[in-house]
Amino acid sequence: MNTQAKIMNDLATLTDAELVRRYVEEADMQALYILVRQRYCRKLKAVLGKYYPGGYDDYDLEVWLNDFYYDLTLPRKRDGGNRLDGYDAGMSFEAYISAALRNWAVDRAGREAGERERNRPLPTYADEVMGDDDAPCGALAADDDTPEEERSASLVLALELLQSYPPEKRYIVLTYLLCDCYGESGRQLRLPARLAEQLGMEEAGVRQEKSRTFRKLRENAEKYLEKGVTFPSDDV
Repeated sequence: MNTQAKIMNDLATLTDAELVRRYVEEADMQALYILVRQRYCRKLKAVLGKYYPGGYDDYDLEVWLNDFYYDLTLPRKRDGGNRLDGYDAGMSFEAYISAALRNWAVDRAGREAGERERNRPLPTYADEVMGDDDAPCGALAADDDTPEEERSASLVLALELLQSYPPEKRYIVLTYLLCDCYGESGRQLRLPARLAEQLGMEEAGVRQEKSRTFRKLRENAEKYLEKGVTFPSDDV
């Protein structure tokens, strides 16, 4: 038996607490390897399986477990301390490391989900069929007979007012305004389901926000229009 194999065999006879102590006090990477990659490898993969997004196989779990193992070798960000120095020898190391892995997996899954969301291209709506209740909102004009100057003024005022709105409401309104442009050329689009998916809302919530926000914008625009505020259509 070579020297390395003998060292590993000797370490494998130590208790969890003794291995943790060797890692914390002596930075013994072999002690950490035995704990995470050998002794509790199967248990930790089972924990990861509960938090891994979507379908996965053993290779996926291996990748995540290797990343977790690597993170354990790094100093703690807040104070530069060892990541296992909070372990109390009187507690179960299996429970301790499983809890640490759960927190790590939840954080990892959240970061990856956020990254996917940021990198996801905007959906294409033009080819979808839409029912009458989801038709474009008619812009901000009260009816089809509204003069072009008033329509232009309503749009400019709405864009000004939108600056103070929460991002979700702005996104809903601007998407519907864009689709109104397509609607004028006969291309009707269905939006609530896809907007709900993008914004993490219910379809009913999207429709409610659309209706409520456009009603409020129209009311505010009408107040300005009553004062004679207009904009030439070619300025919009």
